[in-house]
Amino acid sequence: MSLSYLGFASRLPLGSLAGMASRTSRVVPSLLHLQTFSNTSNSRPINPSFSFNLRLSRNFSGLNSVRLANEAPPKPPPLQGGHDVIISASVETAQGIPGEETVASRTSTSPTGVGSPTSAVTSTVTTSVPEVPGVPMQDAALWYSNVVPVRMGWWDVRYLFVSVKPTTLATYAESHLLPPTFPHPFVVRSVVASPKEGGMVLNYSYGGETKEALEMVAEWVRKKHVRRFWEWWQEVGVWEVKGHPFVEDMTLRFPSPTLRVEFLRGPDLTTEQLFREFRPYGKIVDVQGPFPPQVAGNPRYAFVTFRSLRSATTARNSAHGEENGTTLLGVSYERRQKVFSSLLDWINKHMRAMVLAATAIAAFVSYTLLDPLREFFIINKVTNRFSLSRLESLFTHPAASSLHGLDSSDDMDLVKVGERLKSIFESSPDTFVVITGPEGSGKKELLTALGENVKHHLVIDAEALLSQSTDERVLAHLAQQTGYRPSFSGFSKLAGLADAGITAMTGQKANLSSTPQDSAKSVLEKVAGALGRIVEEQAEGSAARAAATGAAVHVPLVKSQKRRFSTSRPSPKVSSADKAAGEMEGTELAPLVEGEQREDKALEAAVVQDEARDAIHYPVVVITGFLKNSRGKAGKNAWMSDLLAEWGALLVQNDLAHVVFETGNPGAGKTLGKFLPSRPFEVITLTDAPVERATRFVQARLSGEAEAIAKRGESLSAESLREYLEGLGGRMTDLSLWVQKVKAGLTFKESFEELVSKSISEIRKSGFGDNPDETKKLPWSQQQFWQIVLALADKEEVSFDALKYGLVFRGDESPLLAMEEEQLISISLQNGRPYSVHAARPVYRTAFKHIVNTDVRYTASMNWQLSKYVIAKETENIRTCETELSQLASIIGDTSGMKSSLTREARQALEHRANHLAGEVAKSTKKIGDLSVTATQWKGKMLESIRASNEDSSVIWN
Repeated sequence: MSLSYLGFASRLPLGSLAGMASRTSRVVPSLLHLQTFSNTSNSRPINPSFSFNLRLSRNFSGLNSVRLANEAPPKPPPLQGGHDVIISASVETAQGIPGEETVASRTSTSPTGVGSPTSAVTSTVTTSVPEVPGVPMQDAALWYSNVVPVRMGWWDVRYLFVSVKPTTLATYAESHLLPPTFPHPFVVRSVVASPKEGGMVLNYSYGGETKEALEMVAEWVRKKHVRRFWEWWQEVGVWEVKGHPFVEDMTLRFPSPTLRVEFLRGPDLTTEQLFREFRPYGKIVDVQGPFPPQVAGNPRYAFVTFRSLRSATTARNSAHGEENGTTLLGVSYERRQKVFSSLLDWINKHMRAMVLAATAIAAFVSYTLLDPLREFFIINKVTNRFSLSRLESLFTHPAASSLHGLDSSDDMDLVKVGERLKSIFESSPDTFVVITGPEGSGKKELLTALGENVKHHLVIDAEALLSQSTDERVLAHLAQQTGYRPSFSGFSKLAGLADAGITAMTGQKANLSSTPQDSAKSVLEKVAGALGRIVEEQAEGSAARAAATGAAVHVPLVKSQKRRFSTSRPSPKVSSADKAAGEMEGTELAPLVEGEQREDKALEAAVVQDEARDAIHYPVVVITGFLKNSRGKAGKNAWMSDLLAEWGALLVQNDLAHVVFETGNPGAGKTLGKFLPSRPFEVITLTDAPVERATRFVQARLSGEAEAIAKRGESLSAESLREYLEGLGGRMTDLSLWVQKVKAGLTFKESFEELVSKSISEIRKSGFGDNPDETKKLPWSQQQFWQIVLALADKEEVSFDALKYGLVFRGDESPLLAMEEEQLISISLQNGRPYSVHAARPVYRTAFKHIVNTDVRYTASMNWQLSKYVIAKETENIRTCETELSQLASIIGDTSGMKSSLTREARQALEHRANHLAGEVAKSTKKIGDLSVTATQWKGKMLESIRASNEDSSVIWN
C-alpha cells in the first residue's frame, strides 16, 4: 500500500523534525514531501531502514507552505554570505512492494549514496533536490561512529533502549554533529542508520571541496566533545567514506574486530600498504595475508585485526568499495569464532599442558572444597548430630534395649555380653571385636541394641558390598553407607574413557582413571580422617574443660592427638618446674633435679593419657556380614573383605575407633589375623537359646493371642510348648516364623509341621539336588550327605574327625566345608581347628529325624545306595592293592637274576609291603561282605515297602 500525506508542517506526526526546524533560527521549512511504504503482502516486519525525504533551506519569512508532488519547486533567492544547511533527509527501506512501481524506480542518487536501486539490500525512496543556481555541487558521505551502541550479538539488548530511527538520527545530526554554517552550500541528502555497527552514514552534497566540509565537520565534532551515555568514555567520531558502504540487517552477522579485506580487482596490497590504509581508523593488532582463495575463482584476501571494535566498524564502512590505486577493496567482517570452539582448539594444541592443569585444578578443588564437605557428611553420619531421630530423642525417653524380646534380667548371658562390650568400648581401641554365631542367633539384633547406647557409631554391610554386580555399584554403596558424598562413583568409567582418548591423541597415558580398589581405599581413608577428627575434637574439648578448672595436665594428650592427625604443633607451655630447672642449670644438683622432673613428667603424662582416654567416646565401626557363608556370591568383589580388614586394623592401631566384625564364618579369624597378627581378638560367640529362654520368648510374643489359642484347645504353658520348641530349637528366626503362623490362626502342631516340611524341602533341594544335572554340580555326593543326615539324626553333634576319616569321606574334608558354606551344617572350632559338626539350624535336625524315621522307603533306598557306594570304594581299594601286589610278586619271584641282585633287607621290605597289601585286601573283602549283607537287608525293606503299597517290585530284583 502506498500512502501520501500532504498538509501543513504543523500537522505532521513527525514532531521531532518539525521541532528541529522551529528550534533553528537559520532554517525555515519551505518544502515538505513525505512518502512512506508498508508491506501488506506478508507478516514479516518492515526493515528498520526506511526512507524519508525533507528539504530545508533559507527562504523569506512568512507562513509555511506545502508543495504538492506535481508542483514545480520555487526558485530560492541567491544566498549571500554564509550558507545555511540544506537537509534532504532520506530514510530507506529494505523492501518495496512486489508488483508495484515505487518512487525509488524513478529516483537517481549520487554515486556515493547508500541504498541505490542496484543494491540487493536497500532501495532508496527520495525526491529530486533542486540545485543552487550557479553553484556546482559535489556528492560525498560521512560515517559517524558511536552514535548508537554496537550490537555484540543476539543477546545484546541495549538497542531496545535506544532509538535508531533515521528521523531521530537526522535530528541529532543537525543539532549536534554539523556546524551551523559552511563557506559553501551544504545539502544533506540522506541519513542511513546501521544499528548493528553503532553508527550512521550521512550522504551530502557540498558546493566546495568535500575535504573542506570533512575538516569543518570533524573540527566541530571534536570541539563539541559529543558523547553518548552507553559509552560515555568515548566521543562520537566522524570519518570520510571513501567507498560505497554496505549497510545490511542480516540477523546472524555481527561486527567483529577482524576484517576480511578482499582484493576484488587489481593487484594485492602488501602488509605495509594495508597497514597504511587502515591504521588511521584505529590501533591494529595484526595484519595477515594476502592468502590465496579457498575456492577457485574467488578473490585473494587478507586479515586486518583491530584492537577496538569501533575501529573495525569505522574501517568497514569507510573503506568498503574504495579504489586504492588500481585495486578495488571489499571489506567484510570475519565471523567471530565461538569461545567454546576457540577453547577446544587451544586445548587440542596444548593437550599435555591441559592434562596437567586439569589434574592440578581437580586436586585443588578436591582438597579445598570437596574433602571438607565429605568430612562434614561423614562426621554427621557417625555422630547423627543433624538427624531427626537424634532430635526426637531429646524430647522422649528411649526404651530399654532388649534382645529376642527379653529383658536383661531374664537372660544373664546377654547381660554378661552387654557388660563385656560396654567395658571394651569405654577403653581405648586395642584389638578387633569379633561376634560370631550361627545365622539367626541374634548377632545383628545385639549390635542394634548396643548401637542405641553408643554415642558415635558407623555400620558397614560387607555382605551388601560383595553382592553388587559392578565395581561402580560397589563404590556407590560404600559411599552411601559411610556418608561419603559427593562421591562421583560413576566418574571412574568416564575417566577411563578420557584416559583412553588422551592416550590415543598424545601417545602418553594421563593416569586419570583409577582402579576400584584405589577408589574404595580413598573413600575409607576419608572416613578414617573423619573418625580422627571426632576423636581430636573430644580430646581438645577435654583439654579445654581441664584448663577451665586449672588442671593443665590434659595438654599432653592434645599434643599427641595433633601430632597424629595434623602436622601443626602447639607452642609448649612453660611450667614452674621448668623455670626451676632453668634456675638450677649449671649447679651440681642440676642433673638430679632434671632426672626427677623427667620421671614426674612421664608419670604425669601416663596418668593424664589414661584419664583423658576414659573421657573420650571412641567411635564404633561395625562391619556386618563379614565373610558371610555364601558360596559363589563374593566373586570378583572378594577384594573388599581384605580391604575392610586392613582398614579396620589401621583404625585400631591408630586409636581412631573400635572395630567390630559380625560374622557367621568360623574361619573369619584366619583372615583377620593376617592384618592384626600380634593382638588376640575379643571373640563373642552367640549360640541358640535354650528351651527355657525360647519358651519365655514365645509366651511374650503370643501373650495377646491367649484367648484365640485357648479357643483352639491349646495353652501357652511351658508343658504345651515344650514339645514344639524342642523340635524348633532356640533359633530366633525359626521361633519368630512359628509365632507368625500361630498368630495367623494355625495350631501349634500345624505351624510346627509346616516349618519342618519346609526345612525338608530345603534339605532335599540343597543337599541332594532337584535333578541329575544339579546333583552333578554339587561338591559332594548324595551318599556323603546321607551319611551326615544319618549321623545328625542320631546325635546332636558328631565328631568332625570321625566323619572325615570314615568310610564315606575317606580323609577328604572339602565336602564337609562345602556343606557348611551352603548352610546345611555348622562346624564348631576348638583350639582353632574343626572339632564337631551339627545341623546349621536346630529345625534341620528335626527334619533329619523326620526323613530317617518317617519315610521308610526313602531311608531304605538311600541306605542301600550308601552301602553300594562304600562297596564300590572298597572294591576300588582292592583293585589298587592287587595291582601293586602283582608288581611286587613279579619282582620277588623273578628268577632271571634280579632277585639275586636284591639285598636281604630289600627282599624283607618287599615281602613286608606285600603282606600289608594282602592284609588290606582281606579287610576290604570282609567289609564288602558285611556291607553286602547290609545292602541286601535294606533292599529287602525297600521291597516290603513297595509290596505294602501294592506296587510292582519285580524291577528291583533285576
